[in-house]
Amino acid sequence: MAFAPDLMSDKKPFAGAVRFVVPALGAALAVAGGIAAAWHLRGVHVPQREAAAVERPVREAPQPVWSRVSDPEPLFGLAAGRYPQPVRHEVLRLSDGVTRMDVFTFGGLQGGPFARLVLERVTEASPAESGLFVSVARTAAAEGHAIERASVPAMKESRFGAMETAEVRLVSERGPVACTVFRGTAAEGPLRWSGWACGEADTASAARCLVDAARFSPEIHEPAMARVFEESEERIAAPCRAEPAPAEPDVTASVRPAAKKQRKH
Repeated sequence: MAFAPDLMSDKKPFAGAVRFVVPALGAALAVAGGIAAAWHLRGVHVPQREAAAVERPVREAPQPVWSRVSDPEPLFGLAAGRYPQPVRHEVLRLSDGVTRMDVFTFGGLQGGPFARLVLERVTEASPAESGLFVSVARTAAAEGHAIERASVPAMKESRFGAMETAEVRLVSERGPVACTVFRGTAAEGPLRWSGWACGEADTASAARCLVDAARFSPEIHEPAMARVFEESEERIAAPCRAEPAPAEPDVTASVRPAAKKQRKH
């Protein structure tokens, strides 16, 4: 008659196998630990099963480089007689040689109307615009102003289509002044616009009229841009069509005819 082997006996094969495997396993672990320690001393990285995520440096996108154009072609202008003189006009061009920014400003925070209109000729490669408040705060800071508070942005109409607007208080050394800030991009065409209108009883309407007063020079052959202005002509708000008489002779508000000499644009 056969009997089952006594597994508890230290004379059986199973017990002998256990006595052999345990010391061998311990020796193997000790060897592995020694190798890992040696690699560590040599500066060799031993990968772990649950290694922490590798932190990679975040590289910020380079800021666009704008340069002032000293003698530009008259690409944009404002409706003649619409705003008090003088209207300051500055032209900047991006390093890509195509993106252009025309900045029109008049007045100041010392009293009376204070406005800023920026018209940009853009391409698909032009830098993306910042958020409305970020853009306004950056521009205001560059001119020595600050944004004290702002309302929730709302969409308003203009001759070029919908634009984002908000009510803010622009602060300078003379104190705060109520303003409407705005920005928009033409649905079809290379135009982007932004700015603010301050110091008037109805700054929202003033902002609309400021945008509607934008003009494109007929002297410049840019069919896509010309189409944006031509097709939006009928959408100029009726109150913005009125052109009050200027307080002083109008010398810079309208688009100047192109000079005979070659200019940059």
